[in-house]
Amino acid sequence: MSTGGGPEFRLAEKPCVEGLIALGYGYLPPSESKYAVKVAVEHLRPGDNASARDGMNQVLLREEFLEAIQRINGVPEEVARATYQELIALHDNEQWTSILRGDYSRNVPDAATKQTIRIIDFLNPANNTFTVTNQLYVKAERSRIPDIVVYVNGIPLVVVEAKSPLAYKDKSGEAFDQIKQYERDIPRLFYSNLFNIATNGVHTLYGTTGAPSQYWGVWKDPWPKPDGDFATPLDKALFCLLEPQRLLDLLRVGQAAGLEGAGDLAVEILAVGEDQDVGAGQAGVVDAQVPLQFQGGKDHGQRLAAPLGVPDQPPAVPALDHPL
Repeated sequence: MSTGGGPEFRLAEKPCVEGLIALGYGYLPPSESKYAVKVAVEHLRPGDNASARDGMNQVLLREEFLEAIQRINGVPEEVARATYQELIALHDNEQWTSILRGDYSRNVPDAATKQTIRIIDFLNPANNTFTVTNQLYVKAERSRIPDIVVYVNGIPLVVVEAKSPLAYKDKSGEAFDQIKQYERDIPRLFYSNLFNIATNGVHTLYGTTGAPSQYWGVWKDPWPKPDGDFATPLDKALFCLLEPQRLLDLLRVGQAAGLEGAGDLAVEILAVGEDQDVGAGQAGVVDAQVPLQFQGGKDHGQRLAAPLGVPDQPPAVPALDHPL
């Protein structure tokens, strides 16, 4: 949690929110106005990050979720609400990831068989709702307030901890410690999580839930853009990791880490930047009809190392099971 108006807020949290808005995200302000980032009215989501949820112990944005399910699938509100009720009871990261990638169906009115319900529209990224909020109070036995949470269609996918200073080289410091506290104390926020970010506004590292900080990495290559396109290192990092199309690509091809027994799972994400031979040839098998934003040739892939004791093998790339 950053202090409103303090150096962490000014140097890291506020620039992150502003950078994501510049990438096309809408902004859902916190319930306490002193922590709100001032943005143009056209970027504001209605309400605040308390009223948008069913309770302070919940993490999904109810109305954004319901509206997205109806818009993407052309189903009535009752189907969207039934989907919402089923997913808020889901406590497993691997199940969540499978569902987000298209492995979910249910009964719908006037249909003889179950219909696939797409939670994310991978074919048309603009048909999804991308939202960023800050200072999200999550009530629990030990309540916590993450600095920034990134949502797609009302579902939290990325937690960002904005801290200064950040021990960039040895990957230590309060940001990493706090993310581990969040994982322990408010696990509900990480059931649907894709990865987490720690930044001080200059240096930015990312890693999957459950991965020790020494396995966090830096996304170095903003391909297809040159480094010169970015005004600041933070702008580059936000583009690489959270630009809407790229974030959906990561969700489609990344290997999820389960909260339970995360140390026994490969916590790898396919990405761009390091000299790893994981490019278009491998990632592209997900679905040829939906091109990857970061598809490239040789040396256009980055693999986040697995924890100790985990075989250092590239993750399996699941195919989307819904027609596009």
